[in-house]
Amino acid sequence: MIDLFIIKMLDLAMIGLGVLAAGQALEDLKLPLPSGDLVYLLTNLFILTGLLIFLIYFFYFNLMGQTPGKKLLGLKVVSGSPGSLSWAEAMTRTFGFLISLLTLGLGFFFILLTRKKQAFHDLLAGTCVVRTDLPKWPVYGEAAAILLILLAGNPMQASGTMIDKILAVVDHKIITQSDLRFQTLFALEFPLLEERNQDSPLQFAIDQVLFLEDAEKFGTDQPTGQEIADKLDEVQARAGSEEKLNRLIDQEGLTRDDLKRMIGRLLLSKKFIDQRITFFIFVRDNEIESYYDEHPSEFGGASIEIVKTQIYTHLFEQKRKDKLRDYLIKRRSRASILINPPVPSETR
Repeated sequence: MIDLFIIKMLDLAMIGLGVLAAGQALEDLKLPLPSGDLVYLLTNLFILTGLLIFLIYFFYFNLMGQTPGKKLLGLKVVSGSPGSLSWAEAMTRTFGFLISLLTLGLGFFFILLTRKKQAFHDLLAGTCVVRTDLPKWPVYGEAAAILLILLAGNPMQASGTMIDKILAVVDHKIITQSDLRFQTLFALEFPLLEERNQDSPLQFAIDQVLFLEDAEKFGTDQPTGQEIADKLDEVQARAGSEEKLNRLIDQEGLTRDDLKRMIGRLLLSKKFIDQRITFFIFVRDNEIESYYDEHPSEFGGASIEIVKTQIYTHLFEQKRKDKLRDYLIKRRSRASILINPPVPSETR
């Protein structure tokens, strides 16, 4: 709505400049008024110019994730996959938005039919609109939006609706409330440090973004289809049955492919930790013997041969936590992490 108003103003400005330039040229050359054919040609030229402005404007700002109108209202277009919008997604959404408009706004009715409140162009591009923060003009922005709808000429021309809340932005990658809900709902997390403050769902989601970035950087092996299928079977077993899992997926507005992608990211995070962080952890025999001698009360007089595996597991886990903690401290310090503070109503 706001963006369509901006485009119309730009188009009118170009038309105005074109008319003034043409009028001045005719006057200077002392030529008669243009013929009907020339008017027809100029009219089509102005329509084409307006279309080009529309496509360039929305493609550029879709690629950025926010048009001026969305920024004003505290909204952002996000990709269905990790990371910023790709060129293909931005282009698809731009042409899809044009189709939504040319069908007299019918494309926007999809907002009423989809769980994620996605318009036709969002469904086409695999994107959705989320709230980043409060509108820049909390009171006047809403009134201005209504006015601009009327000025734009079509009250159905809305580019989306707020359906989610951004909780954090990690190296330009967005973590939403839905991400955490899916992560918890399908148990798509694993203990890192097993410390209450550091193993919160949000902290795990933030750390997973860092793991995935480094996994790509170091070329960590992608999980195989069989590994993803095995993990999916575990999730299905927790749900009770395939039917119950499918019903849960449908309720959340997801597909099994969406769940497989989330499982793939989880397994890739684990692989990165195993291959780059815990692979080089060793527990030597003299360390096991020292621990046995220093903690005799833990073993009730059992010989070292009997408890050797138990001690090895304990020392290995301790070293794993220390190494992972050091990695996370350094990695978080290098990352750009912005956490959106909860609004007052959420803290009650």
